[in-house]
Amino acid sequence: MAEETMVPDERYLAGNHMSLCLQSADKGRIESMYESLTQDARTEVITPLGPVVFSEAYGIVRDPFGILIQLTYDKRLADGDNH
Repeated sequence: MAEETMVPDERYLAGNHMSLCLQSADKGRIESMYESLTQDARTEVITPLGPVVFSEAYGIVRDPFGILIQLTYDKRLADGDNH
């Protein structure tokens, strides 16, 4: 939900009120981006990349700069269906 933080126990602070969402119809690309992000020891894994109800591959990380990044594989994007 837009009014909830990505980390349930986290209070709102300047800088944690937004996140970056990366989506791709290429599951390998999402897995590669996740691997690249998690190579840095300063990256915090919030939700490990894995299957969820709406995606075969979804994960959340906080990068070394404190930015929350959601990674989502969405095969519908390959068909041009963005709805």
